[in-house]
Amino acid sequence: MPRAILLHPHFEADVQEAADWYHQQSPGLGNVLLSYMNARVQEIIQQPERFAWHTAGFRYSKIAKFPYMLLFNVTDEFVELVSFVHVSRSDDKLRERFN
Repeated sequence: MPRAILLHPHFEADVQEAADWYHQQSPGLGNVLLSYMNARVQEIIQQPERFAWHTAGFRYSKIAKFPYMLLFNVTDEFVELVSFVHVSRSDDKLRERFN
């Protein structure tokens, strides 16, 4: 049975920042990013345990065609989307946010 989704307080801002940046590069590209992200979220909801662990202590999944990844926690009842971060900035941003 799929788990409920919880969003970390910073998650939506992470997503909006990335989508806005891509939209500025090419109108509509931010929507493409969101589409790929939403597809990956659906996969995570269905089988969260199949994804690897990040060194920050969260499970993660890279986004197809974009240099971003989703970091998330899993319990029996829910999947918490913790961060949406550029792969080159992930360690610094996560240390800043969670330490």
